[in-house]
Amino acid sequence: MIATLMPFIRRLLLNLLLAAALLAGYTLWQQSGQLQRQASSLSAALRDSATLAERNRAQAEQLAAQDAAIQQQQAANRELASQLSALSRQHAAAAAKLEAAFHATPAAAAWGSAVIPDPVARLLDTTGLSAAPAANPDLPSGDGLRPAGAGADHQPAAGQQLAATPGGA
Repeated sequence: MIATLMPFIRRLLLNLLLAAALLAGYTLWQQSGQLQRQASSLSAALRDSATLAERNRAQAEQLAAQDAAIQQQQAANRELASQLSALSRQHAAAAAKLEAAFHATPAAAAWGSAVIPDPVARLLDTTGLSAAPAANPDLPSGDGLRPAGAGADHQPAAGQQLAATPGGA
């Protein structure tokens, strides 16, 4: 009975070995495809990395150039500020000399020591002004605001002037 089963067991073992070999080949084929895809992804990543490294280098050069330009501008600003300060001092000295020259003349000294006449002094005196000017009859004396609800009491009635007179309707 074992002798009759031997060819069957051999075929079964042979089929199992064949199936294992096919499964191993299929697995290797799958692994090969996956490795090829990973290799292409890796090469693309390396290209991208090289591109980014080049861009970073270019940006570093730009930043260095900008830093140098900023340093130059700061130096120029300091120089201009010192020049402006010197010009300001020169201007102040020249203005003081000019002011002294104006006031040093005999005509300027005589004009500055002249007494202002009393009528002119009264015109220049602003301490006694009232709140509302007396020349404007539309404003009440003492308060420049009309009472609430007064309406248009301060305006003349319509039809009092003829059309031929200036300002008439």
